[in-house]
Amino acid sequence: MAGLYLYLAAFLMPWAAAVTAGLVVLVLALLFLIICWLMAGKGPSRQQSGEETSSHQGGETVEMLLGLMQKSGISAKEASLIALLAGTMLGASPELRRKLFGEHGEGD
Repeated sequence: MAGLYLYLAAFLMPWAAAVTAGLVVLVLALLFLIICWLMAGKGPSRQQSGEETSSHQGGETVEMLLGLMQKSGISAKEASLIALLAGTMLGASPELRRKLFGEHGEGD
């Protein structure tokens, strides 16, 4: 995102470059969520697949996470929004990254 902003800042006013870069990132995140949503219903059903595969092991992890979400009362939409906001906050705040991940960062 920073690279996109720096590129656009050479052609646009700084505030316009920031808004444009932010909108591009939000559109890409929205497209990613739409693709995930469309792909969610297209996998093989549990009754059809009888083999132990890595995707089956991943399915167990997903089932565990879904069980935890149901127990806590968090919907999938809320979890997605929380993850998106947390990622945005971590990406936008070097100080927050330093506090969460220690002083040995990327030199922010």
